[in-house]
Amino acid sequence: MTLLGLALRSHLAGFLATTLIAVLTAFANALAYGQLAGDTPLERALFARQMELVGRQLSYLLPLPSELETLSGFLQWRMFGITALVYGFWALLAACGAGRGDEERGLVEAWLATGITRLRWIVARVVAFLCAAALSIALMMAAALAGSMLVEETLSVRALALQGVALLAVTAFCFAWSLLVAQLATTRRSAAGIAGVALMTAFLVNSASRSGGMSDVAWLSPFWLYDRSATLLRAGTFDALAVGALAAATIVDLTLAVWAFASRDLGASLLRRVPRAGRAVMRPSGDPLLRLPVLAHIDQQRWWILGWMAGLAALAFFLTSLTRTMVDALVAIPSFRVYIERLGTAGYESFVAIIWGSTALLLLSLFAIFQVSSWVADDAEGRLEAVLTQPVSRARVALERVGTLLAGAALIVAAGALSAWATAARNDIPLSAERFASGSALMVTVPLAFGAIGAVLSGWRPRAAVPVLTVVAIASYFIQQFAPLFSWPAWAEGLSVYSLYGEPIAKGVEWEGITVLVALGLGGTGLGLALFQRRDVGR
Repeated sequence: MTLLGLALRSHLAGFLATTLIAVLTAFANALAYGQLAGDTPLERALFARQMELVGRQLSYLLPLPSELETLSGFLQWRMFGITALVYGFWALLAACGAGRGDEERGLVEAWLATGITRLRWIVARVVAFLCAAALSIALMMAAALAGSMLVEETLSVRALALQGVALLAVTAFCFAWSLLVAQLATTRRSAAGIAGVALMTAFLVNSASRSGGMSDVAWLSPFWLYDRSATLLRAGTFDALAVGALAAATIVDLTLAVWAFASRDLGASLLRRVPRAGRAVMRPSGDPLLRLPVLAHIDQQRWWILGWMAGLAALAFFLTSLTRTMVDALVAIPSFRVYIERLGTAGYESFVAIIWGSTALLLLSLFAIFQVSSWVADDAEGRLEAVLTQPVSRARVALERVGTLLAGAALIVAAGALSAWATAARNDIPLSAERFASGSALMVTVPLAFGAIGAVLSGWRPRAAVPVLTVVAIASYFIQQFAPLFSWPAWAEGLSVYSLYGEPIAKGVEWEGITVLVALGLGGTGLGLALFQRRDVGR
């Protein structure tokens, strides 16, 4: 197989997962619009008014809605408003895998030993990703077009193509930026953390600009440049200058990344530290945490977990700080005031549950998937074999993995919950202490369930663990979103991990769903342990 073919194959899992998300989002939103918006102009005008109220609540995540009485306007807001973040996240993981992951597995060294130049290798990785991203975006556009045909409101092929160009431009920038960051880091995990924080900050800056904040610096965000193009609306805006700026920034970042890769040693960072002479130590470390189960792994991952804690705390502060301003502004609208009155006194709490609770669950799911990915990497790269030779029992390794995941998730939730509660108190947002505390504490059941599924897969078929968990997360999201819209039965809605968690902050704990999550976590951990005991390491 050629170098380009192998590079394309390396992006297969990310391509399938991202394309599945994008295609389902496009197709399902088109069908949902046909069912919810109605057929008459009056019904669609009423639907547009109601969705505009909802859209104002979601301005932290989606652009402000426009022309929702048409399918094209609805998809411009509901679909293209979020897919940039989805593709940006895929680009980040793909770039960190190409920039650091292949080196950690020794693949780059093996290829360079065959006579392949560094330039040829990195160009092949870049071209392979751009081809995969372009094909994925084309499939998403085809799904949107097919869905529009089914609801008898066909979209413009030209408008879809232009929006796809803008989406490809921001995706390419995220890849180039992450690839550059990978040259400055020393591990794949640290590269993903640094690049992720930078891109999430850029996304939040763009979100804040929609409410009038940070408008002076919003143009620095690639997502702000992407939002300048809205080709599906009647005006059909395609900002060639913004797309050109993204393309130029991508070329600059790629050029710097190629130069950095050619200049540094394999396995090293471009930013080299001055070596310091150390004193020989003949005694074991005095760190007491290294002698305790679970806490030893938490100690080893302390910077990684602290980064997640800081990120979720900052995100909780940002999202919760929007609550009072946005709800008070919406209450001033008579039709939305009726909506708030029907909710009783839960207006603020419901909003906090939506923007804090749902976002935290998504990030905790990602944390669990990253942890399972590290389990698989330990197995494939020989670290697990080294641990087992100490000797350490397989049962201890399996239980410590899940325990570390659960403890790390608890620390992350605690940091985010404290930040959200303090921000709510500072902004005079009334919250039920009991519901908020119980709802935040029970969030750990979601990563526990993901970790248990990961334990089963890593004990049975390690290579399938991360792709299957990604599919579970995607399916859970779409089931939660579309089960109420299409009136699916309760058992179908219960297939979503997020639906099982429910809305304890806004409505109280639904113990039936929580019990299922805990049973799934404990049962999966036990089954994973049994499978791990019988499988050969490295297979």
